[in-house]
Amino acid sequence: MNHNLKNGTTLTGLGLKLTLEDAQLLTEAGSCGEDEWLYHWLTQDDKYYLTTDIELAGLLADGAELTE
Repeated sequence: MNHNLKNGTTLTGLGLKLTLEDAQLLTEAGSCGEDEWLYHWLTQDDKYYLTTDIELAGLLADGAELTE
């Protein structure tokens, strides 16, 4: 999973048409765990849709597509 997605990246498919507004690192500094990300997407009607990196990976596995 590429966690370096750029703002403006689109996520489409599975009934979704979202535009990435921000990606937020959730893992605390000094943590020994794997980095966790929260993605802030904007819908076509200007509402936010949030996904974690794990949820995003699931959407991509189910056939959604990312376009930069």
